[in-house]
Parts: sequence; C-alpha cells; structure tokens
Amino acid sequence: MRMDELIKTLIQVGNKVRKFFGSRSFKELLTFLVFVILSFILWFIQNSKDNYEANFEVPISYINLPESYLLTSKPPLYFHVRVEDQGLELLSLASKDFVPVEIDLSKEEMDGSGIHSIFTGMYEEAIRKRFKSTTKILSIGPDNLVLNYAIEKEKVLPVTVNVDVQLESQYTLNGTISAMPSTVKAYGSQQALDTLKEVSTIFFLKEQVKDSLTFKAPLQAPDGIRFVPDFVDVTIPVEAFTETFLELPVTGVNFPKHQRLVTFPSRVRVTYCVVLSKYSKVKESDFTLAIDYNTIMDDQRESIQKIDLLSAPDYIFNVRINPEETECLVEEIPTSELDEEQQKNKGASETKVATAVSANK
Repeated sequence: MRMDELIKTLIQVGNKVRKFFGSRSFKELLTFLVFVILSFILWFIQNSKDNYEANFEVPISYINLPESYLLTSKPPLYFHVRVEDQGLELLSLASKDFVPVEIDLSKEEMDGSGIHSIFTGMYEEAIRKRFKSTTKILSIGPDNLVLNYAIEKEKVLPVTVNVDVQLESQYTLNGTISAMPSTVKAYGSQQALDTLKEVSTIFFLKEQVKDSLTFKAPLQAPDGIRFVPDFVDVTIPVEAFTETFLELPVTGVNFPKHQRLVTFPSRVRVTYCVVLSKYSKVKESDFTLAIDYNTIMDDQRESIQKIDLLSAPDYIFNVRINPEETECLVEEIPTSELDEEQQKNKGASETKVATAVSANK
C-alpha cells in the first residue's frame, strides 16, 4: 500500500470514530452505563447495612515448646471462626491480617503419652479480641487442638568450627577461633546420640581476611538429630603484626655455686613477631635464654653450644635466635666474690627475720 493510500484510510477511520462518539447511539449507551453504575452503588449501600454471616481464619502461634519435646505432626495452624455482622464490617474484616493467638506450650501439662489436647474454649476471649465489638461470633473450630509429640533424649556436645581462614600479608590470628555458645544441646534417640562426640559447623572459606570477623554458622545435623540452638556465632580474631628484636643475655643453668657461664658474644639477638596491640607489653625479662651446665659437661667441655629458649611471652611467634650457637666457657668465681655474695644473702635473711619478729610483736 502506498503512503497516500494509508493516509487516506486513516482519515476515513478517524471520521467514522468521530461520528460514532457524536452520534445518538453513543449518547444513549453512555446514559445507560451511568444508570447501571448508580444502581450498583445504591444496591451496595443498601445491602451493606444488612447482616451477613462469613468465615474467617485466625492464625495460631505455638511458643515455648520444651526443648526435649518434638512435634511429630503438623499441629492445627488456624482457628476457624464463623461470625455475623453488617456487610460493610465483614468487608473490612476480609482485608485484615489477624494477629496470631499465642499458645504457650510450656504451661501445658503433657503427660508423656505422645498426644496432647488443648481445649479451644480457653482461647475464646483472645479470639474475640481479634474482631470488632459489633461482630457476633457464631462458632469456633476445632473444638480441641490435638498435638502429637515425642520426648527425645538429650546430650550436651562441644562445638567445633569448620573454617579455612586465608589471611592477608602482615596479618595473623590474635587468639583462637571461637564459637558462642561453645556447647549445644542435641536431641534424638539414645542410639543416635551415643555416636556423637562433638558437633561441627558447616564449612566456611574466608579469603583475604585483614580484620576480625563474627558471623552466624549453622550446625551440621545428622539425620534424626536436632540441635538447640541450631547455629552459633563464630568469631575469628585477626590483627596486624610486626617483626622486631631484642638483644638479650644468655643465662647458665644448673651451674655449681663456684662456677658461672661466660659467652662470646655476651648478648644475642632474638627476633620475633607480635601483634600491634601487644607490642609495648614485651619486656626483656619475659625471655630466658640458657645453656645447661650438664650439656657442656656431656660434650667434654665443647666450647660451641646451642642456645635454648626456656621462656618467652605466649603471644609472640616466629621466634629466631641469632646466632643459634655461641662460644662459651665455664669460669671459676673468685673467692672474694663468693664471700661478698654470701654476706649479701646473710644480710637479706637477717632483715627478713627482723621484719617478721617486728610484725609478730
């Protein structure tokens, strides 16, 4: 079709539409529709004042089920309520979300039979409060809420965290990875519980970690076992660290009173890593570097001996001693020094005794 023919056709259609809306037939149709709408409005207003009956469902919420109890079948989830009220009020109720009626199972006396019945009438007042004061309640069903349950055995189990932590460079764990709570209660058959020694979280992979993390971790529950709670809060303590060193002396241990250790060099370098928050806590007195007299004797007085690290702060890591071995010799202590030391010790003892006597007076 050519363009001029298409334009001509559109003009003809437009003229016909304009003629229709301006015609007597359209005006009659419009008048009819207006009367139909008005009639419906009048009918609705009249009928909304009349009373009608309707059915509603009020949800039920079961709370505080004892931990060792397990519902073995789906309990009733709604009260079925038949009411009577004006049509307009019923229409308002139909668009309403009812607040659930709470049933506190911790207050129910379950006899261990596996079946428990709750009389619906106990909650009639709570159900009435969900409706308007003008609404007449005709019936509430079911008459009784029947619960099927089982009482399970209980066992307390420690929680282990199944996580792979990949740290950024210059960051380290500042403590142990922990779970809160550290133990959970497991419920199930005695046979199933006897096979469990611990409970693990599902596996987590944490990559490029450079700050402490806390996250919720679900627990892996074998078939027929449930945990309370069924998840834990996992904390991964992470902190930046630095490397530093101290120049420390080497101490002789198990030496006779008249002999002492002399090392060359007299001090060695101890290099270690420590998290920034504990950097200033490290002191020279926290370390003990030693060479054992008996080791020297066993080595036929070998002059080169390995240095042992006997004590260090438990929060440092990657400790290295340089040099790891040192030249040493066993030196006799001059008699004059021994006498002087004995006098110091004697004076200290006399002062201690005098203080004790004075305190007793």
